[in-house]
Amino acid sequence: MSTIDSLFGSRGIRRYVELLGEGITFNEIQEALAEKVIYRPVFSNKKGAVPGVFVSHALNFDPDKLLIVGTFVTGGVFAGHTAARRQGWSTSLSGDPEMHVRVTYTRCPKELPVKTIRSRNPEMLTLDVEHDDTEFGTCLSFTGPARTVVEILHRARKTDRDLEHGYEIIGDYFKGGGEPGAVIRIADDLKLNNGEWITRLVNSVHAGTRFGRSDDEQEARPRHR
Repeated sequence: MSTIDSLFGSRGIRRYVELLGEGITFNEIQEALAEKVIYRPVFSNKKGAVPGVFVSHALNFDPDKLLIVGTFVTGGVFAGHTAARRQGWSTSLSGDPEMHVRVTYTRCPKELPVKTIRSRNPEMLTLDVEHDDTEFGTCLSFTGPARTVVEILHRARKTDRDLEHGYEIIGDYFKGGGEPGAVIRIADDLKLNNGEWITRLVNSVHAGTRFGRSDDEQEARPRHR
């Protein structure tokens, strides 16, 4: 099994045609699967695995490379706290990375700890998306700064902890030169600015000097029922 193992090397992801081109036979691939040297990531609502993609089990020890597997297989876009950390923003949120995927993708492989967010809106995969090149010949895709703020603020309606985290993210966004208008436009385009509360919250924080419970912020905060 050393031959197929060495072919994966540091890359960790290979397509079936690549393995055949390197002289690996079908039986050798099946043996590697049986011995759990490699696996086929199941990441769709159809029975079976994604055709022609094999991943080294060694990648399970590298969280960054697991993100690449998710993008390689689905073409998805990472969002939420994963995108915030890419911007270098402080974030107290934790948990599995979140990825926007096409509505046809309904499950992750057990080896890939990623939370999928399905949407029928194609703009969720294209609006304010940035890309980082990788050594795998594919890109890691993330929501851009303004889009990341919108999604975290949209979630911030749920609890006080989420709202406080939203204030932190807005602060980091403005410190980096971000403009309120970009956030508001994206919130409107994605129809996430219900009652324009994101507009009021962003403008109030932008006009203030700290992220406490000022009167304007209390007014901007959604009322829980």
